[in-house]
Amino acid sequence: MSNQQFREKLDRAAVLADAPPDLSKILNDTILNLPPVKRVRLNPLTIANKLDADPIIMLDLFIQGARIGLFDWSWDLICPLCGFTTRPAAQSINDTPQDKFHCALCNIDAPTVMDDTIEVSFSPNPELLVGIEDHHVDKDTYLAYYASQASPFINSISKMIDENGKGSVRLEPGESRTIVFEPNQDKQYRLVCLDTHDSVTFEIDINAPESGLVVINQNISGFQKDDLPKQLPLKQTGLKLVNQAKHTVLNQLIEFTCQNADKFNEDPLGVSQERLKSFGPRVTGKLLLNNQTFRDHYGIQKLDPDLSLKIRDLTLLFTDLKGSTELYDRTGDIEAYRLVRDHFLVLKDVVHRHSGAIVKTMGDAIMATFSNPQDGVRASIDMLKGLAEYANSVKPHEIGLKIGLHSGPALTVNAGGHIDFFGQTVNIAARVQGLASAGEICVSENVEKGDGVHNLLLENQFIPNREEVTLKGVSEKNIIHRYAQN
Repeated sequence: MSNQQFREKLDRAAVLADAPPDLSKILNDTILNLPPVKRVRLNPLTIANKLDADPIIMLDLFIQGARIGLFDWSWDLICPLCGFTTRPAAQSINDTPQDKFHCALCNIDAPTVMDDTIEVSFSPNPELLVGIEDHHVDKDTYLAYYASQASPFINSISKMIDENGKGSVRLEPGESRTIVFEPNQDKQYRLVCLDTHDSVTFEIDINAPESGLVVINQNISGFQKDDLPKQLPLKQTGLKLVNQAKHTVLNQLIEFTCQNADKFNEDPLGVSQERLKSFGPRVTGKLLLNNQTFRDHYGIQKLDPDLSLKIRDLTLLFTDLKGSTELYDRTGDIEAYRLVRDHFLVLKDVVHRHSGAIVKTMGDAIMATFSNPQDGVRASIDMLKGLAEYANSVKPHEIGLKIGLHSGPALTVNAGGHIDFFGQTVNIAARVQGLASAGEICVSENVEKGDGVHNLLLENQFIPNREEVTLKGVSEKNIIHRYAQN
């Protein structure tokens, strides 16, 4: 289909996302001007930064675009050490492995964590805009196709392959070719194919029997390893690769020092878990679940009943409406229900503006989540301001908001067909909220330690008070920080 049809759909998505009038045209031009390989895994946050656009609106636009068939999206598993993704990517949260996944390049098992190793990317629907036709044209295109756009390591990985590569062959379906190399006794050799996301590692042993030409068959599942030798002799070796898959593959043979071959995080590049901090802005699984637009439009998708995915650090916010019982008594059910409903709309708008999402409502209370404590606290401050303005407009009704926040690990679970969170962090957050009085924000020690949280509350005229408390269902004493409005 034509670029015009792509533009028309993009205009519609922009309207649904309540985006500025000119954003659709600017985004359309940006996507069309990208090299084809860069369209495969679009990162809304990187694009927002490039265009100096609101990242929340940009993410909303991409989510709305996915709803109307403008974009396809995938839940990519990103290795925390090299920044490359496994393929095929999951098309749904249900398809992501719940415990761990394997990185063929690093030859390690990486944990499945919504915070950083699950990344959601978007690509234009190929029926509307043709994407890349061949990602095997050269090494750099190949690597870019399989790497997170937020990864800063593509160039260093490319350099490593240039310096340590012993052969690279592209194979069409049914084709076979041979890599011939001179082994080094102190090295190991890893044959890697990112198309099937598989690898096989050979050690060199001077006592290994001469095996002649080593034939390696590969299909859509990867290399067939049952009959392959684990050690190769110290002499010129030939690896004959046979592509039995129905698609093109690219195989690369890489040389490693023995002590580093299975511990990529110890190689000369200095790859380690700390490298996660070097990733640029990206739509992680956690960030998407904390987006209100995603919640509103994808909360009723069919979920795996056993869904259970880890989140390392989630900020939970609970509220309660003071005076709601008296409100029902004074005004009657219809009027009180309208006021409670309107107060939900105030809170929902605030939560969305601060990169959060309301998970559920409970009577006149809400449970909301954020990716970090700062966003949750900013939302809390604006909730109190917004509700105060609303309360003034509906006098003589006196209502007040009580807020509590806590951060920690949680599980993403299926709760009756919608995504919810489970664990002690959720329980503690609810208990912390129960300690707050109207107009107060109570935060746990974990939230208090969040970057800039304390100063943010002080700057907004909140008076702090540190307390040691016992929370129901929690064996140890807890420190909470009560912030009352000055």
